[in-house]
Amino acid sequence: MTADPQAEPKPENELAGVANPFRSQIVTDPWQQGLVDVPEIHGTTFVDCQHAVEQVRASGHSTSLLIHGEAGSGKTHLLGRLRHHLAPADADRTPMEPEPVFSWVRLNTSPRLIWQHLRRRFVDDILRPVAPQPMLVRCLMRHLCRMWPADHDIDRWWEYVRDVAADELLEFVDRLCDEKQVDHNLRVILRQVATGTLTREIRAWLRGDALPSELIAKLGLAEELEPDPEYTARQMVLALCRLLSPAPVVLTFDQVEALQIVADDTVGMHAFGALVSALHDETQNVVIISCVQSSFALLLQSRANGADYARMTDAGVRSLSGLNPDESRTLVLARLNSSSALSQLRKEQPEHPGRPTRTALWPLDESDLRVGALFLALPRALLAQCARRFDVLKAARSGEPEAVLPQTSHDEVIARYWQALCAQADEKNTQDKSEEILDAALPQLLAIVLKDWTPVSDPALPNVQFVYDTPPGRMGVAIACEASMGKLAPHLRNLCDQQQTGRLARLLVIRDPRLTITKTAKKAREFYSQLLDLAILVSPTVEMFSTLDALRTLLSDARSGDLANGADTIPVETVEAWLAAHLPESLRTLCDQIALPQPRETLTNLLQEQPVLPLTEAAHKLHCDVDQLLAMAEEYPLLFQLIGDPPMAIRRCLPEGAVG
Repeated sequence: MTADPQAEPKPENELAGVANPFRSQIVTDPWQQGLVDVPEIHGTTFVDCQHAVEQVRASGHSTSLLIHGEAGSGKTHLLGRLRHHLAPADADRTPMEPEPVFSWVRLNTSPRLIWQHLRRRFVDDILRPVAPQPMLVRCLMRHLCRMWPADHDIDRWWEYVRDVAADELLEFVDRLCDEKQVDHNLRVILRQVATGTLTREIRAWLRGDALPSELIAKLGLAEELEPDPEYTARQMVLALCRLLSPAPVVLTFDQVEALQIVADDTVGMHAFGALVSALHDETQNVVIISCVQSSFALLLQSRANGADYARMTDAGVRSLSGLNPDESRTLVLARLNSSSALSQLRKEQPEHPGRPTRTALWPLDESDLRVGALFLALPRALLAQCARRFDVLKAARSGEPEAVLPQTSHDEVIARYWQALCAQADEKNTQDKSEEILDAALPQLLAIVLKDWTPVSDPALPNVQFVYDTPPGRMGVAIACEASMGKLAPHLRNLCDQQQTGRLARLLVIRDPRLTITKTAKKAREFYSQLLDLAILVSPTVEMFSTLDALRTLLSDARSGDLANGADTIPVETVEAWLAAHLPESLRTLCDQIALPQPRETLTNLLQEQPVLPLTEAAHKLHCDVDQLLAMAEEYPLLFQLIGDPPMAIRRCLPEGAVG
């Protein structure tokens, strides 16, 4: 087909190749670089945050501020502005002046593990390379300045002290640890950090990750005797806050809503309230800033413990209001100016009469800015509308306005985000995260798939994390992902004891198969063998852990209003419906393993009634073939024994000895 010589040539599009400056309007992380910030927006609340930091610095008493706003109002963006404001800048501070420390904690975790989650996020942030040295090291540097005055180049001075006065430096660290009431293990770690050692193992220990006993001994650490990892994490967070004092520690909490697994659940808000109260009362240098949606702020006020809520709002409650017309214009202008290509094009465009600073590339009409306009109120909505207008303008410059794509559906947005989350989870999938992933994601998965299961509380089963009333009877799901054999053994013993009380019709125990039980862990292996006769062991695959991790992040973003389709916040009910319709096969398999009686479980029950059965009779009763029974006996030699050669019968047995 030949081109039509009479056809008009398409106009040259000067916007071709120019990125839409209004895309990526959601700030998901205050550590995000290159934020386009408009200080006038929420300026009063930002000043209140600064005042809270200075108040703590001056008074020596911790305080808390609660900030709420609608989804898309810019809560996380505000935290990013605060983080940037508090960033180290030696040019503006004397070596003696303590630098504020910033940490951001997204609460996409389980209420039961909230202190461990805080410990990991806090340690990750104080070890970030935000300056020539991580904040933990800079804290030690500032403390040392009290003893040995430094010149203005504190980093060079620190390296000099490390090189020529290492012994004196260690003596100083010991005196500092005495002053700050630091225990033996943290003292050992700080001595190594001060002399320039910050290995992967040291980072892992500070975060609370499990380390082999031989590595703990190599680091010079004592084995921890405290069996409760939540208590250990709490003590570590408080110790680090004391160590950083008198520097203000700004702990910011985001996605608090994600702690509420189901509607009307108050466990998460009570756990969060208790955490805030402990930080408020047991430290002197912490600024706690909690960001929630306005609807959740009302729930906190009405359902949280009164004393906890009072501490949570010690420095007040601040609401992020919508944008006024001037703020809207300033935000749009800032986005346009963030693109160097657009800035140049705008200089070449004629100005609109009576509208200086705006040109034909301006994506708004004055009617858009009237009070009550559809997209005026929230930054996210304003930017989404401008992004769509810019796409229309860009296509029109090419003479193809019909090329603009229609509005993307919520399902398409969820599907794309889900794929990205799964890819990220695959890269980060380690056995250290298994317990937190299961604890946070598993009840959400079961609530979506097994709607006839009702979660219940049973204080007589403290080691069984989840208890459900189900059509076949009461069901328990326990997580046993301890890496330490010293902590695993008593947990397994308690599970054996609690299952023998007869309170559960079935007990499932979930353990990451990457966490092996060592040959020398005699007690753990003994209780594991006993538990095989009392419960069903479920060993999720690596893929299952990755998809569970993606699921908890997706639902956390939805509950906190951070999952959006342009100007529209995607409701959590929509996300749950999408997951139910598009659940990966790995998670369906996991649900089947939990909900349906397993062949091994059925065979065990059969042999409890009749300890020895001919293979053919057992296969007939179980509706399977003999080869399947032979394979099952080979897989579980501690439970089943074959009789005869060739095997003619099978019997139930649980010989003493090690777990294979």
